[in-house]
Amino acid sequence: MHRRGTVDHGERHAARAVTLLLLLLFGLILIRLFWVHAQTRRSGHAARMERLDGPRGTILARDGSVLAQSLPTFDLEIDCWANEDMPAALADDVIDVISREVELDRDQERAIRDRFRLDKKRAVDRIARGTVPSNEFGADGSVLRYQWSRRLARGLCSRDVLTELARLDRRHFDGCRFRLRLLPSWKRVYPAGAPACHVVGMIGDDGTGKIVASGLERLPILSETSSESYRLRREGGMTVLEGLRTPALAGELDTSVIETTLDLDCQERAFELLQAAWKQTDSEWGTLFLIDLRDGEILALAGAPGFDPARRKESDSFFPVTHHALFVPGSVIKPLLIAEALERHAVGFDETIRCEGDDGSTRFKVARRRRPIVDDHHVGIVSLSRLVIESSNIGAVRVGMRGGESLHEAMLTDFRLADAPLLGLPLPRVENSRGQWVRVRGRVPGPDRLRNRRNYVSYTGPSLSFGYELLVYPLVFARAFCSVVTGARYELRLIRAYAEPGGPRIETPRAGPGLRMFDPQVVAWMRRTLAQVVTDPKGTARRILSDETRDVVGGKTGTAFQDNPKTGERTYWASFVGFAPVDRPRYLAMGVLENKKIRRFYGGEFVAPAVSDLLLYTLAKDRANRAGEDRIDARDRSGARARHGGASRASLGLASDSSPAGLGSKGGDR
Repeated sequence: MHRRGTVDHGERHAARAVTLLLLLLFGLILIRLFWVHAQTRRSGHAARMERLDGPRGTILARDGSVLAQSLPTFDLEIDCWANEDMPAALADDVIDVISREVELDRDQERAIRDRFRLDKKRAVDRIARGTVPSNEFGADGSVLRYQWSRRLARGLCSRDVLTELARLDRRHFDGCRFRLRLLPSWKRVYPAGAPACHVVGMIGDDGTGKIVASGLERLPILSETSSESYRLRREGGMTVLEGLRTPALAGELDTSVIETTLDLDCQERAFELLQAAWKQTDSEWGTLFLIDLRDGEILALAGAPGFDPARRKESDSFFPVTHHALFVPGSVIKPLLIAEALERHAVGFDETIRCEGDDGSTRFKVARRRRPIVDDHHVGIVSLSRLVIESSNIGAVRVGMRGGESLHEAMLTDFRLADAPLLGLPLPRVENSRGQWVRVRGRVPGPDRLRNRRNYVSYTGPSLSFGYELLVYPLVFARAFCSVVTGARYELRLIRAYAEPGGPRIETPRAGPGLRMFDPQVVAWMRRTLAQVVTDPKGTARRILSDETRDVVGGKTGTAFQDNPKTGERTYWASFVGFAPVDRPRYLAMGVLENKKIRRFYGGEFVAPAVSDLLLYTLAKDRANRAGEDRIDARDRSGARARHGGASRASLGLASDSSPAGLGSKGGDR
């Protein structure tokens, strides 16, 4: 019995010890929960996870430079609980931290301080609503009655600033309580700024609360986001950033990607030249672009007026003129007509053309009717090349009408002048009679107008011969001119490749020269003639002649106007298409300005200088790049000679042609 009692007594002691241990463990858990709860209440934030959806896609230049990108950023807000203004020291500390990333002026600092002040009309009276916890007291023992929330800053992305704000959030002040909140979002940045605005476009608020997009930003693929997310965790008053990438690493984010053909140096130069010409002439709009004739890739595509996609103003126009605006070609169409006429043997290379009226004046009445065709100066009876050099309207009409409607129809269809520029850029659409939304095409005379003999002879035929009675997209017209100087059917390309989030890189169809359109003799004759448009004393582009442009830059000027029958207002267009080098064209550039004020709005005076400067800049850049490559080659060769006992250049296979790369006279035979 004594032994059994001893065992029972020992079991009771063991059970009591286990119970005490469990109670102690349970107490520690309660203390931990109470401490976390107290810390959470002090910070005003329950521990939680916040997800940030994947970012919008990225747009890149040809060398990988970023044109548009989404960066992970945070907006800073403050929640205040107090019976009076928050301490001034708190406002000072917050302003000091924000200023490390954002430059604040006096007005902005004053606005932030105002958000720390109690405005009873805008604050929530928690006593009146019965939402005050019993343990919240101010310095004088009263409850913290008022609560308000304010936004202090937007777009913070510096890790140091975010970390410092997290430390500031743990500070305490008597008589009040506050909580700093970081709201995650994506900030759209445009490193190229205004120079690429009409191509890249923008996405954002138009000022009325409506989200609008233009340019490449309208492409649906950029809205496709990845499943990857980024979290902001707040626990016990401590802000923990998980997965937040710094701006330097933002390029590693898994987004959709669009790779363009734009060369940023050329794009910025084109924008500068266009802005200067646009401002000088006080024009309505303008465009200037550059094409690589080897592969049809667009190296620059600038528009005016421009805007900064990241800092938009109410007065900004988001109309993307680079691919939406149409123009009347005027005399710049003459090389297209003459090339088509030569190819069809409607006119001969050495033939003389009467570029004057039947009475020897500068006026020519079409089909003995009263409609006159007028030249600005007397050209006389001259060779076919001088018709182009001096840009005779009368001569062009005589050649065009000799070829007849078949020649004009071939010019419109072979050069595809009615096309819209399908380069991946979102184009304007209109609703047709069937209720379908279709792309806006260029406006050219249809078969009915060409085959109506009376109308054709009096109006459509003569008008088409010197670039009237049609509206064309500048990019489409430039594509046609590429065919004139290379002899081949041409395609252009603005988007090299694209990829969906996590998907493979898909390259777009290659562009550049295709099947042959013109005989090499026609192409060679056209290049020589267009070079004389610049070098000849009577050439319409003689103003750009210099030692740099002589026999290097060729091209054709264009001047046109159109009256609005409803308003009586007249619109003028000045244009110039240039290419370089003349002997082996590598680049083609085109500029167009629309104006309503200057009556004699000549392409040779107002547009040609910008086009010429862009071509010369690009050629100089090529020379600099080749010189840099030659220095690297020379260094490699000297090392090779040291290793191989001074091998000759020929034995190392390093002989090269130093002439500019480009397409020869037979380059269009592909």
